[in-house]
Amino acid sequence: MRLSAYSTSADLFSIGSQKCGDVYNATRTSMDFGSSYAFIEHWAVYFNVKNLTNTPHKFYQGTSERVIQREFYEQTYLLVCASTINRRLLCKSAVSSIVRWPS
Repeated sequence: MRLSAYSTSADLFSIGSQKCGDVYNATRTSMDFGSSYAFIEHWAVYFNVKNLTNTPHKFYQGTSERVIQREFYEQTYLLVCASTINRRLLCKSAVSSIVRWPS
């Protein structure tokens, strides 16, 4: 099993005609989860979840208090069942979905 977190600092997205018009990607931190389990010879199952914290991707203009755009990507789930012999992938079946919970 693997739980990972990553963080990106604010960065310049576009330059305005004045400094107060510059647009930035806001600082954000997110977490992902991954796991795998080998069962019966040559078979394995993988399960991954991205964006556990549902961190929004924000853009702001001039200062971080002036948010001009917010994007939500929600969690993404991936379930894979795979078979290998001599480290060569024989077959793979995957299910991936974005789950939206009622508000």
